[in-house]
Amino acid sequence: QRSRSCATCAQLAEDVATHRATVASHEEWRETKVSEVRRLEQIADGLRDELRERGDKVAELQATIGRLEGVTEHAGVARRRFRELQQLLHMVFGAKLTVGG
Repeated sequence: QRSRSCATCAQLAEDVATHRATVASHEEWRETKVSEVRRLEQIADGLRDELRERGDKVAELQATIGRLEGVTEHAGVARRRFRELQQLLHMVFGAKLTVGG
């Protein structure tokens, strides 16, 4: 009876040691995963910052395009008016107006 009790006790001690090793292994695995999650969160934060910066640049480019479209439209109006003036001068004076002379 006593030797059976000692064997059971030894088996229990071995089971406890195995369980502790398993728990330690799982804890190490968990810490690794937590570290990986933190690293991924940092990457995500960096990507969000980059997207925000790119969004700002896109907005700036869109504003520039809008200004350029306005300038182009104004230049088109100026060209039309110049042609109208050129035609009027031709009708009045019979001569063609040239740019720069």
